[in-house]
Amino acid sequence: MNNAQQMEKILGITAELLIGFYRSFTQLLPHKRY
Repeated sequence: MNNAQQMEKILGITAELLIGFYRSFTQLLPHKRY
């Protein structure tokens, strides 16, 4: 595996983690704007 493929894999995993964390975070918070 070359560096480009490794970076794409890491970025893909990071993106999925961020999206999952953001969704759970917004669900835990009360829906109000600051």
